Amino acid sequence: MYFQALQIVSFIIYAAVLLYVLKILRRKSPFRSEPNNTPVSLSVIVPFKNEASNLPALLNSICELKNPNFDVEFIFVNDHSEDDFLDLFSSDLNFPYSIIESNGNGKKEALQTGIEKAKGNYIATTDADCVLPSNWLVDINDAEKNDMLIGPVVVSNHDGSFLSDFQYFESIVLLGLSKSTIKINKPISASGANLIFSKKAFQDVGGYDAHTHQKSGDDYFLLNDFYAKGYSISWLDNASPVYTQPVNSVKKLIRQKTRWVRKTKGKMPFHTVILGAVILLVNFTVVVSTLGVIVGYLPSVFLIANLLKAFIDVLYIQSVSKNEGLFFCFRKAFLSGLIYPFYFATVSVLSLFRGSDW
Repeated sequence: MYFQALQIVSFIIYAAVLLYVLKILRRKSPFRSEPNNTPVSLSVIVPFKNEASNLPALLNSICELKNPNFDVEFIFVNDHSEDDFLDLFSSDLNFPYSIIESNGNGKKEALQTGIEKAKGNYIATTDADCVLPSNWLVDINDAEKNDMLIGPVVVSNHDGSFLSDFQYFESIVLLGLSKSTIKINKPISASGANLIFSKKAFQDVGGYDAHTHQKSGDDYFLLNDFYAKGYSISWLDNASPVYTQPVNSVKKLIRQKTRWVRKTKGKMPFHTVILGAVILLVNFTVVVSTLGVIVGYLPSVFLIANLLKAFIDVLYIQSVSKNEGLFFCFRKAFLSGLIYPFYFATVSVLSLFRGSDW
């Protein structure tokens, strides 16, 4: 009886949170007849390690970027790669770039090295396994020049596999949560695959110095440092997403997400703790009720909880997808929703024990 009451309450709160998120996402951004022409120079930092298989797609997308009305440079920071990445850079590339060696080990050190060399007064970061939309620089130019701009990132599902579809829909869930919480000035996450910030503000918060002991989490910790210092943070509105490559095995996906969860441990804003607790509670009640039915402790009617949770998630994903102009498939999203609580529980438990890497 107590568990049933807990499950009902958790579902009501969870549904209410998602409805509130969708309400925020539907708010229209103020219309600007003229783009913001504040003088900007931009340095795009791309840290990489053994990414020779992914760099060609990124380089091709950079070549196809529309020219912005500001100075831009691309800095590729090599973190001790052991592949033949240099063969990919040639005189055929039509953008200004430099390749430098990281002064340390790990992604934060690579980013720090690139930012120290950067000439721009704004920094943009992306990853070597990403594909940039052709209007990426134009979108940055047209945006309000706040201290930090957080752009949309979506996992590509172009290979048609269920694993990539699962990651794609998960990224849409996170996109909606990130965008909505930023709009109410309660940011919970940012992705280094599409992150723009003031170099001056970065230096003022101490860069990554306070978190060098954490191998991962450059984007998450920087967001929290900007927020704690009161710097302005906004969403890159009306922008096409940066696409990142899906991992190609369940083992790699679990390892990646475990690393991401571990980076959130420690001091977190109160609103992040509350939202995380709601998501944790509703997913674990689904897992417990399903296992309870399997072992015969609970009646089979409790399996409805999993179906209901998946249906709620599908409606949310459908709404976010429509709002952002992204692909949606009910069947694939529903299957992903059925599996998600068990995936979430697995990652949560493993994050208590596993370490992290680059």
